[in-house]
Amino acid sequence: GGSVIRWSANVKATEPCKYGGKRGSKELDNFLWCMERYLEVMVVVDDASKINTASLYLKDDAVLRWRRCCDDKAQGICIINTWISSRVS
Repeated sequence: GGSVIRWSANVKATEPCKYGGKRGSKELDNFLWCMERYLEVMVVVDDASKINTASLYLKDDAVLRWRRCCDDKAQGICIINTWISSRVS
């Protein structure tokens, strides 16, 4: 099936800040929290759409890591097809 994004007619959401790749940081925790809120308000309902939408908000080292994951996926090495909400503690 295709990706499904249902836009909420009554809410205008501020786009989340881009995430640059710092691991284990407040930046990552804040990015994930903001992305969850954004996806919720924009009524992004399926995992593929959540993953694709979140990937648009990556920059710097995070983009490089995501590109490697996409290359691995194309080769059948890695599969990322579920969105699990797990923020850094």
